[in-house]
Amino acid sequence: MSVAPAVETVEKPPLPVAEPELSGGQVDRASLFYVERPNSDFRCFEAIGLAMQQEANQTLAAANTKAAKRLTLSAARAALAIGLALITGGWGISTANQAVAAQATGFTPDGQGVVTDSDSDGRNRLWSSQREERASFKGESLDFTPDGQGLVTSSNYKSWLWNLQGEELASFEGGFRGFTPDGQGLVTLSYGDEYIVGDDKSLLWSWRGEQLASFEGSFIVFTPDEQGLVTRSYDDEKIWLWSLQGEELASFEGVFQGFTPDEQGVLTISYGDDDVLGDGKIWLWSLQGEELASIEGEILGLTPDEQGLVIYSDSDGKSRLSSWRGEEQASFEGYFLGFTPDGQGLVTYSFSDRKSRLWSLQGEELASIEGGFRGFTPDGQRLATYSSSDGKSRLWSLQGEELASFDGVFQGFMPDEQGLVTISDGDDDVFGNEKIRLWSLRGEEQASIEGHFQGFTSDGQGFATYSDSDWKSRLWNWQGEDRGSFEGIFRGFTPDGQGLVTYSEIDGRIRLWSLQGEDQTSFGSSLQGFMPDEQELVTSPDSDGRNRLWSLQREDRTSFEGEFLGFTPDKQGLVTGTPSDRKSRLWSLQGEELASFDGYFLGFTPDEQGLVTSSSRARKTWLWSLQGEERVSFEGVFLSFTPDEQGLVTSSSSDEKIWLWSLQGEERVSFEGDFRGFMPDGQGLVTYSYSDRKARLWSWQGEELASLEGDFIRLTPDKQGLVTYSDSDRKSRLWSWQGEELASFEGYLLSFTPDEQGVVTYFSPVVTSSDSAGTSRLWSLQGEELASFEGGFHSFTPDGQGLVTTPFNVGKSRLWSLQGEELASFDGSFQSFMPDEQGLVTHSYSDGRNQLWSLQGEELASFKGDFRGFTPDGQGLVTSSSSGRRTWLWSLQGEEQASFEGEFQIFTPDEQGLVTYSEIDEKTWLWSLQGEERTSAGGEF
Repeated sequence: MSVAPAVETVEKPPLPVAEPELSGGQVDRASLFYVERPNSDFRCFEAIGLAMQQEANQTLAAANTKAAKRLTLSAARAALAIGLALITGGWGISTANQAVAAQATGFTPDGQGVVTDSDSDGRNRLWSSQREERASFKGESLDFTPDGQGLVTSSNYKSWLWNLQGEELASFEGGFRGFTPDGQGLVTLSYGDEYIVGDDKSLLWSWRGEQLASFEGSFIVFTPDEQGLVTRSYDDEKIWLWSLQGEELASFEGVFQGFTPDEQGVLTISYGDDDVLGDGKIWLWSLQGEELASIEGEILGLTPDEQGLVIYSDSDGKSRLSSWRGEEQASFEGYFLGFTPDGQGLVTYSFSDRKSRLWSLQGEELASIEGGFRGFTPDGQRLATYSSSDGKSRLWSLQGEELASFDGVFQGFMPDEQGLVTISDGDDDVFGNEKIRLWSLRGEEQASIEGHFQGFTSDGQGFATYSDSDWKSRLWNWQGEDRGSFEGIFRGFTPDGQGLVTYSEIDGRIRLWSLQGEDQTSFGSSLQGFMPDEQELVTSPDSDGRNRLWSLQREDRTSFEGEFLGFTPDKQGLVTGTPSDRKSRLWSLQGEELASFDGYFLGFTPDEQGLVTSSSRARKTWLWSLQGEERVSFEGVFLSFTPDEQGLVTSSSSDEKIWLWSLQGEERVSFEGDFRGFMPDGQGLVTYSYSDRKARLWSWQGEELASLEGDFIRLTPDKQGLVTYSDSDRKSRLWSWQGEELASFEGYLLSFTPDEQGVVTYFSPVVTSSDSAGTSRLWSLQGEELASFEGGFHSFTPDGQGLVTTPFNVGKSRLWSLQGEELASFDGSFQSFMPDEQGLVTHSYSDGRNQLWSLQGEELASFKGDFRGFTPDGQGLVTSSSSGRRTWLWSLQGEEQASFEGEFQIFTPDEQGLVTYSEIDEKTWLWSLQGEERTSAGGEF
């Protein structure tokens, strides 16, 4: 799809060339197609956890039971621990990260199936290892039941219990929070009928959906004896201890940390007046709510014998050993990182001199060592550190003697305990690969490999990497020999250790491989336009006004009256719309009309048992059963269902008014302005009023929470704030949800930086078609201007270290560093980066040609037609004529590979062909990539 140049008006700020929200080739984090790519720092610390995977899997059940009986870190302290690990290399974070990564591979408890995330229809799917779809389930999160025979899915407001065949067994009010210790029930969190923050209750349920008890506050954990549970208040200032029958047993001040090792007490903390970690207070309570002791500082852990605590205080930068009664037993300079393997000493790290120190438990300093502690050798007789000052890891004796040094960041010891692994920046900074080095413990380099270190293999005989240069994962042995390559990004090993999983950003598919490199199966969602089985496609109305369903061999299976609007959630039918009678229709895939509905189809109900239509002319919305029975009607045009799925929002185009309704048609409340979206916590919504040009935040009760200058643009990446733009002074503003203005920026905010620490705006003082029209600016989140760039911002470079601006109409695109230095310029308007990130494509409006460039500004090739995209393998590109009559396939060297009649629409799911459409002939073609016509059909694809 070509994009027209932006046009600036008085009422609307300029949007240069393309939709400004995201860089080229990126998708929003909320998108179904977003795949988490952890940065290299976090990969470093996941390595140790990967080596422990088998042991962790075997002890997971026992660990879960024991977790309730042990001291747990609060979320705030866990966040600090991660930050510290990035500096000093703590061990504990690696194991935690791997637990998440292993869960994300989506294997069933028996290891014989795979779970994939929500597809375009909002459902999770369960697959056999042979890629047979076994069942699908609505809901956002998914947890298997303790017996592995069922699963629970959940939204913020409702949970469902399913068997593995996809049959719904029960539903529960509130979002799922955990299973009961006996595995016979579950706990949910409900916000009540009015969904008011602070009125939350925890609910205990049987498997049959019977509510057994309710508890004030949000569920935290069951008691060690499994006869009660703990909840907390919304603001964390109070916690309660309850029996499972809902009887309050005791309450405690502070934030819950855990039970004492003897299970006879409770630990809570406060963070002090400024919410500073290490500057608060720790309380010890009896189970009856009696305060037994209070201690100044932050709790970091238990002593090995569980007879005391480790405390850290920011006031003097020291760690301390304390008894359970608050008596100080010893103090140590620096932040506590861990105990020695024999339990007779401990390690701290000091930020002031960047040194790690080894201490006896009596507070005697035994050794001072350069760098951040990374871990002990398996025999416990040596330790490793990493120093950022010179980029080296070091091995030390316990007496502080340096035994060897190694280039790069320490990743872990080899499973045979005879060597270690480090990583450092690779030789090719453009690809972004790292250099992985294998060392003997004497400091001798044994092998080096380009790529991203992913972890050790389950059998301990090698490790896995991923390369940005060819988008492949690889297995290596300890001699640096390539054991096999696999298409896609490494996602983890299979539970039995005999295979691995990858994800491909090219086709969006997950693949399961044997360790010998055999592609055993793949999983993914159907592309738009193809049937779910990928063996048929749908064309939109032909000359007779009907959609058609075709086999890939051009067999006309059936036809449907009207414009194709979407498949049913179960993929067993489809919906069309006919403008002539302003009706929507539901069809079976065999072409049988099942029902018709007044108005234009806008979606299915959250329970998938009905659908919604609207008429802008009648200013009316209807809810229907799938049999065509009108359930209820609402004033206004449908906008969205509420986050809790219990209501919907409609709007009036005439008087800037929106309504909130129950699904039974009862008007709950109305709001001034145009609807802009729901608040991220689901507790209200955002509107914009053209009369005073202000955005407003509202509670569900219709109470105005805040009024913000300007129109709502978007949320901040962390969803902790929002951005508005004001026409009056042409500024963007950053706000908290409490209505506090945090910063302002000249111009229209187009994007946050990849690290989410800054923003880019665009400002044009006058309307002009010259190449130099307008300026893009880079700002800190505090409103400080960091750099300015000629032209309109288009996207960041794939590595996040630069950005591209593009001309307002004609002229040059430019590549810039984030410091505002122009690195290269390119004729034409920027279209996309190349898949290998080594170049880019521009389009010239003057001669209608596309050009391929190196990032240094050297022209590599040119192509006629309008750029449509790269081939799935990244080795070619597709263009179409502006008239839509012809499509061309090109090599990256500018050689024409094939031509096709019609305008390019999409590649086939198997990536071996493509689809084109001619508006003049009203005809769709299916082609091989060699230009051979496979089949054609009447109508638009």
